[in-house]
Amino acid sequence: MKRGGTTKVANKFDKSIIKVESFKVKLQSAIEDFKNTNLFPVVQIELTTVDVAPANEFSKYETSLVDSKESRYLCYNFKNMPHDIVEEIF
Repeated sequence: MKRGGTTKVANKFDKSIIKVESFKVKLQSAIEDFKNTNLFPVVQIELTTVDVAPANEFSKYETSLVDSKESRYLCYNFKNMPHDIVEEIF
């Protein structure tokens, strides 16, 4: 796939499935919007960790084991958070 192909696929997906036009956000504009917001009505923080999984369960097959991964997903939802707390988190 050519460079940018993933973006084209994502744009087609956005337009055909979600019915939302994609748009670009300029970093400086996003930073200014963040600074000008005193209270965030909704804040969602998603954390994902991926690590090598222990092969204890399949130790007798260890000679054939190519890869093992273990992941953990956490999602925190906050409501009505003041700017200073959100800035501290980030």
